[in-house]
Amino acid sequence: MEVTAPAVELERAYEGMVAAMRSRGRILVAYSGGVDSGLVARVAHDAVGRDALAVIADAESLARRELEEALDEAAEIGIPVKVVRVSELANDRYVENPTNRCYFCRQELGAALRPLAADLGYRIIADGVNLSDLGDYRPGIQAMNEAGFWHPLVEFGLAKPDVRS
Repeated sequence: MEVTAPAVELERAYEGMVAAMRSRGRILVAYSGGVDSGLVARVAHDAVGRDALAVIADAESLARRELEEALDEAAEIGIPVKVVRVSELANDRYVENPTNRCYFCRQELGAALRPLAADLGYRIIADGVNLSDLGDYRPGIQAMNEAGFWHPLVEFGLAKPDVRS
């Protein structure tokens, strides 16, 4: 069982993320509407305001209800949001459904977000990977690392229970 960090540590992590985001400038958030990327989107908006952009990858595996909920949450946060269409099913390696299919899913995400970020003037793509994710078999994280994504929750020591608190 993972234990939540004390409130003072969580406050320090939040302040650290805000400072790190401000120092990086414009932040594009790979945003799913989940708790983890939702926190990163909220912190990015707190840190750089309108210089933060949440991007949702609209793939075949994304339920319409989840897309609508993600858009609603982004509106509540106040962060601008962009939806980009990706097709996991266009990747034969993903369709084969191997145990590392998330690698190919996240590879598609990186292939969509890297050029978008460059076109829009964002040097940083942040995601919601947290410390708890690092202990699991998560081949998608490798693809995100290869694409140069930044994991602020990991950098500032936040695990899943911390994010949920």
